[in-house]
Amino acid sequence: MLDSGLLQESITELKKLIRFSGAHAPVCRIVLSIAYNRVGEHQQGIQVLNECIKLNPEYPDSYQARGQALLLQEKYAEALQDFQRFTTLMPLNGMGFLGVGDSHKALKQWQAAINSYSKALSLFPADASACVLQATLKRGLCYYHLQVYDHSINDFQAVVRQDVTSIKAHFYIGKILSKRYLQETASQCLGAQKEISQKSLQQL
Repeated sequence: MLDSGLLQESITELKKLIRFSGAHAPVCRIVLSIAYNRVGEHQQGIQVLNECIKLNPEYPDSYQARGQALLLQEKYAEALQDFQRFTTLMPLNGMGFLGVGDSHKALKQWQAAINSYSKALSLFPADASACVLQATLKRGLCYYHLQVYDHSINDFQAVVRQDVTSIKAHFYIGKILSKRYLQETASQCLGAQKEISQKSLQQL
């Protein structure tokens, strides 16, 4: 029903379903929070997830869902705590580390984000290409902000090899190559100036 666009009807039906869903109530609450977010009632969506976590504190997907919702609200530190809790409950699931990386990245904690994206990449299965591309691209952006351009361009080129349409990867590859060209040109100019100065001194 969510995909049909009947969001208010979905909310009403999900509320009813939660009362009788028993063991499936956490899943219903997570879907209900998504419905609230889609109609713009973000705080209501968070409250549903708060209730879900209160009733089912060991249900990992609740933390993942609330972390995503908090990221959208730009509450990055709170989101980070939820994603970290998810990784504690699901240490072999790469999605949690992707969320941790996103939170660190939003907080401009570049090295911590890189570590988290690398952990996520080590856990994603081979067929999770979309997740791999996402984590690789974001890690490349973090390397770029740290000015570790060799690692950064390696990540962007890895993305392009899998997805030639990635505009952001192409854009940053271009920026890095431009920086390298300018640095090489500047170095050549400085070398030429030094050589001219030395010759001038010799002629005096």
